[in-house]
Amino acid sequence: MAYNTPPTKNTGDTFTAGEFNTYIRDNFAAGVPDIFQAAGDLAVGSGPDSAARLPAGAEGQLLKVVGGAVGWDCILTARQGGSATSWATGGTTNYTPSQAKVFLGTANVTLSSGSGSVTITFPSSFSGLPVPIIYVNVTASGYVAVTSLGLSSMSLSVNAGTISGTFQVFWIAIGPS
Repeated sequence: MAYNTPPTKNTGDTFTAGEFNTYIRDNFAAGVPDIFQAAGDLAVGSGPDSAARLPAGAEGQLLKVVGGAVGWDCILTARQGGSATSWATGGTTNYTPSQAKVFLGTANVTLSSGSGSVTITFPSSFSGLPVPIIYVNVTASGYVAVTSLGLSSMSLSVNAGTISGTFQVFWIAIGPS
């Protein structure tokens, strides 16, 4: 229902029941309070002088502009691989994920004579194996290896020559919801 612009009235002019219904009742019904139907609903502009209900999106979706209109979409816009459903399958085909999770964090790893390990538990489980991105803040040459990757955690092995001490591991895990 669209908003109806009320007419200008002068002192002494009447305001009929029909005008009341059109300019007060109907305009109120066309406004934001009547749009909401459930918790999480949003009011969005649907045209000049009009609004529409946008229901809450699915878990993990973000509010974005989709096709020129406000809507819900996956945090990722594209990914490449060899399977639409398995993120662990390599390939060069482009896919548009419908749902994804992105977790990131920092963990400490203690190196003794240049090597150490750490297990990172994700805030919640992925539905398929995620893609991990790892960086260790160590000033020596070395490597980080993912020794175990699961739906709810990953284990890392760090090797940095002969350095000892505690160092930070920065990580991101991206995968299907």
